[in-house]
Amino acid sequence: MVIRISDKTQNYSKVTKLLVKPKKYFLITKNPVDMKELLVDDGFVPNDVKTVVIGPCNDRPGATKLGQNQSITQEEADACEALTNAGYTVLFALLKETAIGTWDKFRSKFGY
Repeated sequence: MVIRISDKTQNYSKVTKLLVKPKKYFLITKNPVDMKELLVDDGFVPNDVKTVVIGPCNDRPGATKLGQNQSITQEEADACEALTNAGYTVLFALLKETAIGTWDKFRSKFGY
């Protein structure tokens, strides 16, 4: 099952209730900043999940290109750093088989 978080306040309680069920879920947010707000700022702990996969991030003004269809802004980079500091592995991948690397590989491009 996939849970999309587009309005954090509306869906947060639903996500928390689902964690007590023995199924596995995907937690999808619109961008790394929203994921950081859930996992770091709000302290939401999704059981034993320790990897955050960042999928397509289109080229945009002010974004730094990391790979094909993988560009992030400084604000998104700050979110990746916060996720890493909180103990998560941040992986950039459109598909797992074509991952371009973890945050550690790219963090120096953003002043870390």
